[in-house]
Amino acid sequence: MTKRMFKYSIIATSLMIAIPSIAEQTTDETYLITARHWSEDRLDVPASTQTIQIQGHKGDLLELEKQASNTKVEQSSVQTRVAIRGNSAFDTSLQQPVGYYLNDVALPLGGTQVPILFATEDLQLIKGPQGDLYGRHSEAGVVKINTLSPDWQPTANIEVWSGVTDGANDYQPSNIVVGRLSNEIIADVLAGSVAIRAEDTTGPQLNLVNDSKDGGAIENLASQFNFDIRTSADTSIHWTSYLSRVEAGKAKMRYITGANKTDRFTTNYNTDTFDDIDSDIHSLKVETELDNLTVTSITGYTDFNREFLADLDLTPAPIPATEFAQQDQMLSQEFRLSTLPQQNMSWLVGLYLYQQESDIDFDIGGSMMMPRTYRLTNIDQTGLAGFTQLDWSITNSWSLTLGLRAEYIEKKAKQQIVSSTSYQERLSQTKWLPKASLSYKVASNRNLYLTYSEGYLPGGFNYASAQSLNSFSYDPEASQNIEIGGKMRALNNKLYLDAALFYTKTKDKQINDLLPGFVQTISNAAQTSSYGLEVSARYQLTTHLNLFTNLGALNTNADEYLTNSFNGSAFVANDLAGNDLPLAPRFTYSLGVDYSPSKGWFANLQAAGRSKFYFDANNQLEHPASVTVDASVGYKFNHVTLALVADNVFDEVIYSRAVNTAAGIVVEDSQPRYIGLNLAANW
Repeated sequence: MTKRMFKYSIIATSLMIAIPSIAEQTTDETYLITARHWSEDRLDVPASTQTIQIQGHKGDLLELEKQASNTKVEQSSVQTRVAIRGNSAFDTSLQQPVGYYLNDVALPLGGTQVPILFATEDLQLIKGPQGDLYGRHSEAGVVKINTLSPDWQPTANIEVWSGVTDGANDYQPSNIVVGRLSNEIIADVLAGSVAIRAEDTTGPQLNLVNDSKDGGAIENLASQFNFDIRTSADTSIHWTSYLSRVEAGKAKMRYITGANKTDRFTTNYNTDTFDDIDSDIHSLKVETELDNLTVTSITGYTDFNREFLADLDLTPAPIPATEFAQQDQMLSQEFRLSTLPQQNMSWLVGLYLYQQESDIDFDIGGSMMMPRTYRLTNIDQTGLAGFTQLDWSITNSWSLTLGLRAEYIEKKAKQQIVSSTSYQERLSQTKWLPKASLSYKVASNRNLYLTYSEGYLPGGFNYASAQSLNSFSYDPEASQNIEIGGKMRALNNKLYLDAALFYTKTKDKQINDLLPGFVQTISNAAQTSSYGLEVSARYQLTTHLNLFTNLGALNTNADEYLTNSFNGSAFVANDLAGNDLPLAPRFTYSLGVDYSPSKGWFANLQAAGRSKFYFDANNQLEHPASVTVDASVGYKFNHVTLALVADNVFDEVIYSRAVNTAAGIVVEDSQPRYIGLNLAANW
């Protein structure tokens, strides 16, 4: 442990013990969380957890980096990925270190498979490995999303957002409509709901070649169908289906240096690009109470289809476009047996099985000097995991949590390079992942904990750039994690404070590399470490006025990091040891004020900032420090709400992605200023 880390530890521990508190009040629902599959006080969870509010007109994961410390989101036309505490996946990876769940069903393709969110009950972020509680692997943390359950009485609501985005083509329209109906269908037996979201957004992009304004357009139609069935007093069945269809523009990336550079949100493509995604996610959850036990069965099915056409050179040059088509289906089954929360001991055991098949057609654009490369890849994988957690209250103050995950994965893949060659390979991996937490309840409203956990990210296949069997596969990566944290409520239950100090060591890190012959491969040639401090606070100043802040300090380091590059005449080795990891700002913060009475005027103001960070392991592509401000003000009537909403009020320049090429630096502009009206009605 470094001196700086020790200093953080003293500060965090002292803060939890020293701040005085007034007698504990009855736990409010505001502080309840289901990170461990049962509803419990946030104070009792020995992990860094947070509930994220999703804004209806956004519906994406960008809210994570605006409301959670040491979290960075790449929401780009290439992919969606969340980096937690500096841990992220390499480009083109089919799996990510963060586990994503929608209605308890794992999304195997990570953040890219998370659909546009609406009618959500909550989104919970749990940092650190959670493999002893969740079916799929989760090296860096879990993003858990639940949609609204059906109401057992007639309810209806509709929301309309009508606004404009500010970009290269001046102000362009964005219109979103969300409607939801719910009711009891069979008295005391069956309730159902249906929700629909439709979006038509032009976007801020302008393409100079043909004056096209649809490079950042989004046309989305999504629906949710939820049913709750009460078969008996002890058994309930929950069925949810989420269907989403997205047609989007893919002319977003541009040069900011070199002969082809353009202004913000301005592109120069000769190809009419598109990015279409169809995603279906189905969940069947059955829960049965047996004395003091809960038996849970979750059957999941996901169907994800993506097809895009991209102008990879980003210029009017007559270079063939890149084509991509992906089909992925997964069938999963999870069983959990757990005790109801008890005073002295609670436990959970689970079994998770899945079968997944992916077909990927990838045709990289080329030229006379570099012919097109057309790859057909099929990946079949099956997995079996057992997991368990035991929570034991040793005394009134001390409690011990022990967890273990055992996982076996088998993957078979075949790749054919059209008009060239084909090869196939089989990977099998077995992993045991322990976890242990020791908690000390200083008082009824203050809790300290120490957690050790191990996580891993499975190996896989290089579908995008392999040229032979030697460059086709890569091995798993593994991490060790230590977290010291404290949680407290004070000042008559009006102040909630959560602080954590963490350290992560990752071995055999999966990274992009280049081999002689210009073969891009995925290697396990990196060892990394990260440590830092997180503080989250929320204070209820009055009944309707809340103040909140999230602060994060993060230091990441490439302890060992070897890659190859071409210097114009030969391949040379690059030692990147000592560099910062990508997508890892050293400081992140958010703060805001929320005034929300039941009727009358309301307002919300939030600022989110981060220090500079790098997009690449070479630390050559730097994003400067930035701050975005979002605000809303409106009036609540009996059943109708009208609000003025503004995102990125001061039009801060934000890039979601940056890449270094021979022709210059390429970026993708993100988070344009948005101004709109929101009308909501509820019955």
